Amino acid sequence: MVGMCNILHTSKKTLLLDFKHMSRYQKMVRKATSVFVSLTTTIWLAGFGTLVPFAANAQSVADLQAQINALLAQITALQAQLAAGGGSVSTGAVSCNFTRSLTIGVQGEDVRCLQQYLNGAGHTLASSGAGSPGSETTYFGPITRAAVSSWQAANGVSPTAGYFGPISMAKYNALIAAIPPVTGGGTGTGTGTGTGTGTGTTGTGITVGSASQPAATLAVQNAIHVPFTSFTLTASSDGNVLVDSITVERTGLANDAAFAGVVLLDENMMQITQNPKTFNSNHQAILTDDFTVPAGQTKRFYLAGNMAASLTAYAGQVANLRLVAVNSTAQVNGALPIEGTGHTINASLSVGSVTLTRGTNDPNTGVTKEVGTTGYTFSSIKATAGSAEDMLVKSIRWNQSGSASKDDLENVIVVDTKTGNEYTPTVSSDGKYYSADFGSGISIKKGENTEVYIKGDIKSGSGRTVDFDLYRYDDFVFEGKTFGYKIKPSSTETSADNDDDSEFQDSQPRYDASQVEIGTGSLRVEKSNDVQASNVANGADGVELGSFKFDVDGEAISFTQWVLTIATTDADSGGENSVLTNITVYDSNGNAVAGPTDPNSAGSAVTITDSITVPVGDNIYTVRGDLNNNWQNNDTIIVSFTPSSALSQVTGDTTGNTITPTPSTAVSANVQTIKAGGLVVTPSTSLASQTLIEGSNGVELGRFVLDGTASGEDIKITVVKILGDVTGADINDFVSLQLFDGTTALNTGSNVLQPAATADGTDLVLSFTLDSPGLIIPKGSTKIISLKGNITTAANDGDQAKFDFSASVSDGDWGTSGVDSGQDIVETFSTAAGATITTQSGGGWSVSAAPSKPTEKWVTAGATGVTLNVLRFNSTSEEFALTDLRLQIDTTGSSTGADFTKIYLYDGSTLLQSKTPAFTNGVEDFTFPTTGTGAFVIPKDDFNELTIKADLATIGASQPGTAGQLVGVDYDGANSTKNKAQGKASGTSKHSSTASDVTGNGVVYFRSVPTIERVSLPQTTLTSGNHVLYRFKITADPAYDVALHKVAFSVATTGPATMAFSGSPANFTLWNTTDNKRVSAATGTTNAIYDDINYYNANSQLIVRILADTTDYSSAWVTIPAGQTHTFDLRADIISDGSGDSVSTKLLGDDARDPRLSLTGSAAVTMQTVAAIDDGHNAGGTSNVASSSNFIWSDFSTDATTTHAITTHDWMNGFKVPGLLSTGLDSSTLSN
Repeated sequence: MVGMCNILHTSKKTLLLDFKHMSRYQKMVRKATSVFVSLTTTIWLAGFGTLVPFAANAQSVADLQAQINALLAQITALQAQLAAGGGSVSTGAVSCNFTRSLTIGVQGEDVRCLQQYLNGAGHTLASSGAGSPGSETTYFGPITRAAVSSWQAANGVSPTAGYFGPISMAKYNALIAAIPPVTGGGTGTGTGTGTGTGTGTTGTGITVGSASQPAATLAVQNAIHVPFTSFTLTASSDGNVLVDSITVERTGLANDAAFAGVVLLDENMMQITQNPKTFNSNHQAILTDDFTVPAGQTKRFYLAGNMAASLTAYAGQVANLRLVAVNSTAQVNGALPIEGTGHTINASLSVGSVTLTRGTNDPNTGVTKEVGTTGYTFSSIKATAGSAEDMLVKSIRWNQSGSASKDDLENVIVVDTKTGNEYTPTVSSDGKYYSADFGSGISIKKGENTEVYIKGDIKSGSGRTVDFDLYRYDDFVFEGKTFGYKIKPSSTETSADNDDDSEFQDSQPRYDASQVEIGTGSLRVEKSNDVQASNVANGADGVELGSFKFDVDGEAISFTQWVLTIATTDADSGGENSVLTNITVYDSNGNAVAGPTDPNSAGSAVTITDSITVPVGDNIYTVRGDLNNNWQNNDTIIVSFTPSSALSQVTGDTTGNTITPTPSTAVSANVQTIKAGGLVVTPSTSLASQTLIEGSNGVELGRFVLDGTASGEDIKITVVKILGDVTGADINDFVSLQLFDGTTALNTGSNVLQPAATADGTDLVLSFTLDSPGLIIPKGSTKIISLKGNITTAANDGDQAKFDFSASVSDGDWGTSGVDSGQDIVETFSTAAGATITTQSGGGWSVSAAPSKPTEKWVTAGATGVTLNVLRFNSTSEEFALTDLRLQIDTTGSSTGADFTKIYLYDGSTLLQSKTPAFTNGVEDFTFPTTGTGAFVIPKDDFNELTIKADLATIGASQPGTAGQLVGVDYDGANSTKNKAQGKASGTSKHSSTASDVTGNGVVYFRSVPTIERVSLPQTTLTSGNHVLYRFKITADPAYDVALHKVAFSVATTGPATMAFSGSPANFTLWNTTDNKRVSAATGTTNAIYDDINYYNANSQLIVRILADTTDYSSAWVTIPAGQTHTFDLRADIISDGSGDSVSTKLLGDDARDPRLSLTGSAAVTMQTVAAIDDGHNAGGTSNVASSSNFIWSDFSTDATTTHAITTHDWMNGFKVPGLLSTGLDSSTLSN
């Protein structure tokens, strides 16, 4: 036993008798204890059997004395056995791997292992200090030699010189081999959370360790999974370690009968032990369920008890569970036993209870279900909590006792009806247990219930059964929410009959669920569209007559005869002797599985007598046959059969059962219609008339549709004829003519056509011989081919040509035949005109404003990559590559080259070039390559757009930038020689046809710019009192601070709500909540404000103007530091009657640039003073609602040269302030 062997390392700590709870008997038992313990060590060393532990449940002195006497008698008997053994049988508990001889002076771990072995074998080196048990060293000295000599003498090794050489090693190996192995065999796979199944490299060692133990508590009756002892197992890093079994010993002052069973739990408190074990006569239980510890990992486990249903006879006893052995295929290390916590047996605590009944979702009857059944509920149990405490449903483990394997089922889930949650169960390796962990638990209150059921899909397993039982009550785990004990449920039971009747019974399985029998295979036949309704050729062989889908579930199915019905029609009622022969059936891989067989004499049916086996799944079978040459156009063929009667001797390959195919009505394949080969040729309308450049190569001259949809067979074309219809042109100006199927040339080499010499204006039929094997047009399909060629420079501007079949090409002129029949096919030509090709010496290009050009934008000085303009370049007749471009500074503003530090030109997202511009005389020239990196190409008869971006100058002391400056870059069309592009086809350089400027809107830049954003109100319910009417925030650009001087609001009311004007102008006040300072009240004296507030806008909304004052600030503005955000509240007093009132407020914007600004000329004024901007507000009259002075702010740009004030020229209105629309921000509303 592993436990006994490991005790040899820690014999000083080993006590099997625990008398600490028996103080009044200590004197009586001291001698017996001493004798028993010392002798126990000796007996274990000799390999004798385990002693029966001292009975700890003696109830009287007499009982105790009797048990002591029995132990002393057993000790005497064992002493006699030991003496009769003829000496010391040295077993040792240490297995060493000796690879060298050991003698005086040798050092190493093998020396330490030898010392450990000698100490364990009774040849102790020293009683204390170096070499003593637990203090072994790596040095072979005199005391080691003496111990070796003693061991040699005891085991017949001669000489007994204390030299541990080959003779001693051989004896040692023989002794070790004779010891019962400390690790058991077995190759099972483990189950349970945290252990898994090990299929990789097997580890060589596992270490047992003690873990923090559960707190001492009460062990109450009917409780399950009560943790007594915790321990860890650590697998070696070289592989997974399989544990075959562990041995548990009940200790302490308690009876074995207090336990209904012992189980092993994993670190998540999930049960590993499939069947709880009871104690044997040695008070031990061996838990034999395999489990695996992953390589290099440490896993925690618990020895837990399932308590008896009644503990009255054992109340007050204290029970322990001790880990005494671990059996593994690997070397077991560590100290055993491991003692856990003693729990007090209790029979009086009233804990929760759960009663189980059959669930309403349970099928409650045995049924047969076909393979392919989905979402079937196999079993359902309802759990009702008792009256003592609320309960948690923790987990359930279903026992699938049927013969079906886990691979026969899929999509298995466990469902809780209380929450509706679905849980995917963990399936044991043998497929017999399906465990669902409900995590923190499903709560059911006292007296309430939930239902847990298991359902899934039946994937396979014909002839097998599915039966989800509850094998034991403790497989359904519940935990009390008050006391925390896991409780074994109960039920009203019947006598066990194991007849799968959905009843609870008095033996296992406790819930005997109804059984599902997986039915035999099934076969359903449907029409398949793998063979579409199509045309077939007269006289063709191997014609696809139809296809069918055989859908097989459960098991492969075979049949020995298949009768197909053949229905035909005679389109002209001519009574021709049309015949089908060689009917053959093919599978989806193209393999012939039946036939060929000829129909009956009437041609109405064919009987196939070859056996066909159809595998599980969807299978397509195609029927083919040969047609003689007597079929006429529009004759039809339909193949059909009735599966239930036309298939004979249909049986399942697994079960051998007879199967009736479905449906019982006829299944017909798609209709096949006999058609002669045919081809219709038409000029394609997808090629538009166009102008092509003289000297162009490989240009498309014509496009044609070849339509074989009405053909009864595939078509092969070897010769093509096309009319070259010219007007004023010479057909000889179109040379190197080729036909193309997509990108594949159909005539190459000597087959490339060079038209014969003709006079100008003379049409010519062009005859093309196609490369072998020609062009194939599958029946029922169309194909488009193109005519391409070169245009010589001898062509004249305005010459025209069309390539079509409008004349001189007659039906049947092409070389066309049927692929199968080889018969000539007479093609039909449309006389519709082809696309008109007009020749021209070169194309042209122009420039316009792109729809995507940006509107005016206000940005910060020093901004980079700012989009100024987008130009659209258009071409006609040929592709162009831009070579020269002149741009100019936008003339709307007064900017100079100093406003730009860099200009960028983009083709989409691709940077073409960048430069630091001089803008000499306001213009800048750019050149481009015609190909490669940096080229700007304008597609033929299409457009491309060029995006102009810039880095802007900075504003500040000795910086070139000007605050409020409008800057832009435009196309300069005044000098056409500076704007050129090269035609790709013509190779000539062309000037732009756009001789006027193409302007953008540009941007205005400042030292810094504010961004405005509305913020939701803290309260939207309207009551009488002071309220926040509007909240907004202003963020200063990180470039510099901004100042706020003025804001304006419109206020609209509905219902009887009014502003409280008593003693103040409605107490309209703007607060900077970030600084917690007042910005200002509404403008004007009391009398003036009364007059002022009578001014309303055109929508009868009150206008409230706020101008910053010096009440809380040192200047008449609010400074928002660079990169910071300040929040502002407009507050006012309101009177409301409490119902149907509303107040709607919005921050106003400015819809135009201030009229006192001038952006052009030497006297340009780009920013103004506060007074000048606010001059739009005039007392009296409606002009106080100026649309260009509602918002006044500053970028502090004059700080670079002077002291900022409301009189400095660095103030601006809100026209293009980011976030502030010309119509203002959205409204905020209070209502009741």
